[in-house]
Amino acid sequence: MKIRFAKAVSVCGMVVIAGLSTVGATTVYNNVNATLRPDITLKYNNEAIELKDSNGEVITPIKINGRTYLPIRAIANLTGLNIDWDHENQTILIGSGEEEVVEKDEIGVRGVVSNLVKGKDGVTFLVEGKLEKDTMLSIAYVTVNIETTVMKDGVDITKDFGYSEIKEGDIVEAVFKGAIAKSYPAQAMAKEINIISETANAPVINRRVKESDVAGEILEIEEAGKRILVESKDTIVNGLIWVTINEKTNFFENISEDIAIGYRNVSREFEVGNHVEIIIAGGVKESYPMQATADAVAVNEKK
Repeated sequence: MKIRFAKAVSVCGMVVIAGLSTVGATTVYNNVNATLRPDITLKYNNEAIELKDSNGEVITPIKINGRTYLPIRAIANLTGLNIDWDHENQTILIGSGEEEVVEKDEIGVRGVVSNLVKGKDGVTFLVEGKLEKDTMLSIAYVTVNIETTVMKDGVDITKDFGYSEIKEGDIVEAVFKGAIAKSYPAQAMAKEINIISETANAPVINRRVKESDVAGEILEIEEAGKRILVESKDTIVNGLIWVTINEKTNFFENISEDIAIGYRNVSREFEVGNHVEIIIAGGVKESYPMQATADAVAVNEKK
């Protein structure tokens, strides 16, 4: 995430036509004689220019006591500076016009570790949680290697960390590094990972009760109910997707309440037009329509 802001300095009490002096806390205004000098040529980067005001009128330089004056706003606009007037404090505000970029790491995913695979140079695992205001994704495969900063409840433990310390069932949050592979679930390297202990102030994550990956109406049924085409909307996977139902698929009356009713003959239960909610096992094959296998299915009445 990038946060942009302008650097600014404050110039108090600048007056270009009337001079002023101060005595203690009292401001004293002095009248001065000024001469318009249309004969003075202005050059910017060695090119002759004409300064104009907000009405498009040409601005004429003013000579006061041997010194030449120009409106500060015209000069600021010419050189790319930002300028504003603080009426309450009678202060001219001048900004550099350049934006300073401050990098702030955004949490890529927060959730429960599963499908952990240890390699020679690191460890890869699935992090599954839910999309929150401070996270980019609800689910992703994350790889931790020697370049990853490892935290435990916000304390840096990189120096003493071993890959075996990350276990399935742990709750972690990961900051991504570099590009994120466009797959489902997404895949990314971890710039930083924070292992959240059970005693920490961590979000409550129930691995069995979760939002559905696919939710929508059944458009087609194939292979005696073993494959259904769903038009999924307003959830993690959006669009047309073929979902395969097998003997490992669990059936629920309502996924959000996690009420299992066991495997049944899907050919008699599915109908075109039924509304289904589906939790996907593994990933989604990028094709058209997309393809996936169901870990759990809830069949609702026609909607």
